[in-house]
Amino acid sequence: NPYVIYIQQPHEPRVPKSHARAPDRFTGKDSSKVQTFILQCITYFQNDMDAYLLDEKKINTAISYLDGLAMSWIEPFVLSVPKPDLLLDWTLFVKALHEMFGDPDIAQVAINNLEELKMAENHRVQRYAIDFAQWAPLTGYNEKALTHQFYKGLAERLKDHISYGGRPEDFVTLRAKALEYDKR
Repeated sequence: NPYVIYIQQPHEPRVPKSHARAPDRFTGKDSSKVQTFILQCITYFQNDMDAYLLDEKKINTAISYLDGLAMSWIEPFVLSVPKPDLLLDWTLFVKALHEMFGDPDIAQVAINNLEELKMAENHRVQRYAIDFAQWAPLTGYNEKALTHQFYKGLAERLKDHISYGGRPEDFVTLRAKALEYDKR
């Protein structure tokens, strides 16, 4: 009937996705780049969460950014029938990647880096806090140990201000105070 009126169903407007940068190619040659590669993959997946609901999709995408030694390592797994668990579970894939290409003693490396980390008197605390945050989760330190180590590496000018007001017992409060005093 030519007089039938078609009513359009309302639909959700499509929200444009931001453009996350694709992960850098990972060759497996530099153990310090494993964590960065995983972080880049996660950021890339979070940019289009609907497309990466399944672990297999995440893993296949990550594999597409492997090269050289890393690609040679994953190839037998990809060609295996049935598929091994590390190609079905993102957590297992990341663990296997770390075991094969990561630093075998990352906790000790992280501890050493935190112990050597010192904030220069003329620097801002943001840089120190970012550098600290890069290594802290890898140490296995509890909250009290992290708080102590963060305080130990602060510039003396900040330690003076913090000590005067009473040194916080928890890491989050200590970091917030250091940031606050640094802005003054």
